[in-house]
Amino acid sequence: MVGLWVSRETGLANTAILYDMQNQPRPALTYVGLTRRDFPFDAFDDELILEVTTAVTLTVTAATAGETAALVLFGTRYAFTLTGADDAEAARDALLAAITDDLCRIVTSADGTDFAVGFQPCTCTATGAASLTFAGLGLGPVRVSVVEGCSLGTPTLADRSVQTGLRRAIIRLDLYWPERQDGFDTIDEYAEVLRSSLQREDTAWWLASRGVGVEQQASITIQEASAVSGGARQRRKIMDVVFNAQSQVYRTAQTLGTVTPPSVEIIAP
Repeated sequence: MVGLWVSRETGLANTAILYDMQNQPRPALTYVGLTRRDFPFDAFDDELILEVTTAVTLTVTAATAGETAALVLFGTRYAFTLTGADDAEAARDALLAAITDDLCRIVTSADGTDFAVGFQPCTCTATGAASLTFAGLGLGPVRVSVVEGCSLGTPTLADRSVQTGLRRAIIRLDLYWPERQDGFDTIDEYAEVLRSSLQREDTAWWLASRGVGVEQQASITIQEASAVSGGARQRRKIMDVVFNAQSQVYRTAQTLGTVTPPSVEIIAP
């Protein structure tokens, strides 16, 4: 996600944005290196024991042209309006195709490169004549609701230990730029573009729509550095940015089992 933001603001191709531990050759200038400096769990609420839906089957009831089958899965609405000879099974297949395409969300960067940026934490399979069965991945829940033209069966419920909070990551951006003598943008201008973009409202909305936030934007500073490459010294710019994301952890709920009291025999003196 950080690399996608860099590409969005600078127009650099994804091949010019390198994450740490990628184990690949350094590209030709210009490029940006991203290094994760710290990635702790913090600011978590106490664990709660909750009953969550781990699986549920949805059946499409819309069966004639003009009817619409619609559902909401993890806050995203999926709908299909029947036309012509479409029936409930055709509507089910159309909804499944749309959900399957979205299980791995794709966004496009400024250079036209597609990036996978996330997935819905569940599986979705066709079952029965016109049904879809949703199952949570791992210990996670399924959040699906009916809008119209569908019905939900009896869900599978399970107790889960749930903990929510923020997951923070300090990312260091290293800008490697050639010296420009031809009127093109300089490393100083690009560094300021990245720094100032984090204080813009449109950037905040763009990141928030992907579940990411930035902390203390006004205190982000640009540091000057240099490196020697091919016998020549090159200028570099460095920024440390604290990103955060909402995180939710599910664990198996721990319960006390039945304890048999010990047998005690009292012997008279």
